[in-house]
Amino acid sequence: MKEYYTYAYLREDGTPYYVGKGTGNRAYTKHKRRGNNAVPVPTDNNRILILKRFYDEDLAYRHEEYLIFHYGKEKDGGILINLCEGGRTRAIYTEEERKERRKIAVKKYYENNKEKCNAASKKWLDENRESRRLAERTRYAKNPEKYREKRRRNYLRKKNK
Repeated sequence: MKEYYTYAYLREDGTPYYVGKGTGNRAYTKHKRRGNNAVPVPTDNNRILILKRFYDEDLAYRHEEYLIFHYGKEKDGGILINLCEGGRTRAIYTEEERKERRKIAVKKYYENNKEKCNAASKKWLDENRESRRLAERTRYAKNPEKYREKRRRNYLRKKNK
């Protein structure tokens, strides 16, 4: 069974400056946020405090949310450098920003792994060719006029090029 925990990074005076939820070695490793802006992990392990352990991830998230609410974020007048409210939220980005970031990440991954992506795509097409043909025949049988019109449009479009 996986174990989750909440942790805090402490300043020299003992006050927390970052609160998080983790599993495994998360509290002791560098983690990024907003590009290359990393949360500074204390070099002294005595300033990394494991606050509470959980066997339920949702309880760990709720405890993290509580701690962030209790200490407050710097941008709201609190003492923590956390950007989010905690939990499963990604409150720092709007839905449009998330979609745009996802597009950029996919494009960058494809540019760095073109051969791998093309090979995987070709393999998927080869493996699913028959099922795709069967699905196309079934759709054609249900509505032949629609598909005849579609083929005619494609023919005219290619002819005009």
